[in-house]
Amino acid sequence: MAARDLTDTDLSAAANLSEPAGTGVDPAALARYERDPDFRRGLGMARGGGEVLRSTALLLLPPLCVTTGRVPAALEWLGRNGFQVIYAGLRHLDATHIERVWKYQIGARDPVRVQVFADLMTCGPSVVLGLFGQAADGVSAAARLKGLKGPADPRRAAPHHLRTRLGAANLLNNLAHTSDGPAEVVRESAAILGDHDATALWEAAGQALAAAPPKVDVLDLLPPATDQRDGISLAHVCVGMRARIITDIQAMLDPGHSALMGPDGSAPIGLDRFVPTDSSSSASADPDRSALAEVVGRVSVEERWAEDHDPVEPLVALADFQRRFRPVLGAVERATRHRRTSDAVRLDGLLALFGAIEAALFGAPFDFGHVVAAARTTGFPLGTRDRMVLATEWVCRAGLTDTRALRPASVTGGTV
Repeated sequence: MAARDLTDTDLSAAANLSEPAGTGVDPAALARYERDPDFRRGLGMARGGGEVLRSTALLLLPPLCVTTGRVPAALEWLGRNGFQVIYAGLRHLDATHIERVWKYQIGARDPVRVQVFADLMTCGPSVVLGLFGQAADGVSAAARLKGLKGPADPRRAAPHHLRTRLGAANLLNNLAHTSDGPAEVVRESAAILGDHDATALWEAAGQALAAAPPKVDVLDLLPPATDQRDGISLAHVCVGMRARIITDIQAMLDPGHSALMGPDGSAPIGLDRFVPTDSSSSASADPDRSALAEVVGRVSVEERWAEDHDPVEPLVALADFQRRFRPVLGAVERATRHRRTSDAVRLDGLLALFGAIEAALFGAPFDFGHVVAAARTTGFPLGTRDRMVLATEWVCRAGLTDTRALRPASVTGGTV
């Protein structure tokens, strides 16, 4: 079914999409939506009357929710809270989607914050779910889902909220977006899905209302969960990165030692398994080597901690890590101060990168631009998940009131 042109009756009926005070769209927003091209197209596709509109919700699970394997947890939560999946699709959002879906929110935001958010939402495929749920007590399914989703700031979320269940990390990296009310479902479904799939969504909603919902298998759509091990936990990501940096430094300064790497070459397996290939060497006879061995041991303990703690609770994990451990940058600098290497520039870059990651880990100020620059200079692999975990933490830590020191080039220059 193609989108149809709207009549004056259609547009005046849009006022019936508004929710009671405090649960939906205010009249001024509805007036603005009436002039919104996506809302007009969406309303032309949304057949079935007000009951269908009030029973339909839209949930977008962004790329890091997909790659960290949290979609099954979202499905379990939805079923437990009375929502039925009637449509599912993969969408790789682009800059145009960001401008259309969030255009009423991003205008007053700092451009760096907007860029990081856009990078976060476009760094891979998202799962878009159309949901059917009964409206109750004048509250639509979309408004009910919005309330149950929880606040953007995970520090304010409750255990029963969706974002808590998924493991939200901060104000930006919170793993779920929902349309606020029926009017937003109409507008955003048109902007994200396009005419064909948006029409399919509304047809499925009508079928669900008639007690004949379509069968949807979301799990068959999902790509591999490549980031499941550490999730979006800042503590887990930083522990892994620091261990990999120490592995590189050890290899540069002491070629007689070898580290066992993971099968993908991206992460060490137990830094305490460094063994000298020259049995005559002795760390105790070399204070610098002994100091570096001590650092290796301390970072190994952190790795074992990461293996024993669930990355699905990022804030709990970070607080526990900061309570148990202390920074080791000073020890690393002392251990490398007098060591000779053929690539002093790379060593300095690795030390700078280690320092920036450690600052992020222990709550100190850090510059994400320096992280990107140091990784590029040293050839250190910085994956998409790692970039986004650090970039969102950097922006959120800077706060909402003063982002003048944040430089857009620090983000876009790193192709986050």
